[in-house]
Amino acid sequence: MIGNRPGRVLFLVHNIEAWDSLADVFDQMQAAPDFEPMVATIPCLYHHGSDNSDGEVANHNGLSRLGVPHFRPATGDPEIALDFIKKITPDIIFRQSPWEMDIPTAFGANSLTFARLCYVPYFVGAVVDDFSAGGDRIDLHGDQLLHRLCWRIYAEHEITVQNMRARSSRGGDHIVLSGHPKLDRLWKTRARPAWPIESGTRAFRIVWAPHHSITAGWLGFGTFLRTYRDMLAWAQEDPAIEIVLKPHPALFGRLRGDPTMRPEGLAEFLRAWGVLPNTAIVEGGDYGPLFAGSDAMITDGISFLSEYQIFDKPLVFLDSGHHVPFNRLGEQIIASAWRVGLVADARAFLNDFRRQGMDPTAKSRIATMQLLRPFPGEAAQRIVQDLRVGLGT
Repeated sequence: MIGNRPGRVLFLVHNIEAWDSLADVFDQMQAAPDFEPMVATIPCLYHHGSDNSDGEVANHNGLSRLGVPHFRPATGDPEIALDFIKKITPDIIFRQSPWEMDIPTAFGANSLTFARLCYVPYFVGAVVDDFSAGGDRIDLHGDQLLHRLCWRIYAEHEITVQNMRARSSRGGDHIVLSGHPKLDRLWKTRARPAWPIESGTRAFRIVWAPHHSITAGWLGFGTFLRTYRDMLAWAQEDPAIEIVLKPHPALFGRLRGDPTMRPEGLAEFLRAWGVLPNTAIVEGGDYGPLFAGSDAMITDGISFLSEYQIFDKPLVFLDSGHHVPFNRLGEQIIASAWRVGLVADARAFLNDFRRQGMDPTAKSRIATMQLLRPFPGEAAQRIVQDLRVGLGT
């Protein structure tokens, strides 16, 4: 409570795919008499590297499907929407990401300082420190404008807290250890597996999750350009496996602009992938049931190195050989994955697992799951309680 009224908390949603990081926090507040949570959809202007003029509509439709009550102040002029939000007088505003270019200036961090700004990272597991691009050497993971103006930033692990505090220009006094609500939400999906490929026999199910950082000079994790032909050949040659392609949302956009792939090259791959009876493509944010329904994952990405381990299944990391280095948390997490450089090596490892049950990483995954969930099932509750204390309720 603030005085005699509940604390008013506004969640600004510009990316429905990242709602899982905040959903349980919102649910906790809905059940608490001392909070009044509200959700508002806003446009996403530059989502995953491409123009996204219908982003607000997608966010509205996504929240509607989930049954999340919300209002839509920004279907017109964003400045008028900002004035409307100010009249609501929220005590706290949650933004979904620190990327200012993704949203109208009216909802940028500088425009929202009339309330206490809060942030739960949209991804799980800050496994690298160097998120900087080009000549911009600020820490994009923890020291952008939003990070600096936040009243609270919530971190999944003590190592992340230490890393962010060491690199924060304001000293990190606002960074709080809470655990990550998204991991708790993913954990619950273990009980409701789903798989998009229907066949007469139970095949071995693989999720292939390629990252979008395929160009040189940035993160450098993406291996799609050198591996997609081998993954297609594997699916064509082995009908006893099923592979679901779960691309990073930015991947296809980057591939269409890559001179070595070309739009027609991507179209030809997608056509060949789509005609196979043992392949599929799944896009979107509700992927927990997919992971629960799978038997293994192959990825060259970042967040899924943490998230998939919650499901306690073999995880193969396709190493580009030139990505930015892992930090201390990243090294601990990657130790629980089978690290390879070629699809042939991934194939050999998973074939051994299929035939003999050989998985040398099984024991280390237990430690990783404990590492990633320091307060199992309690992340959202701890965030709400910290807000309660901070507001003096």
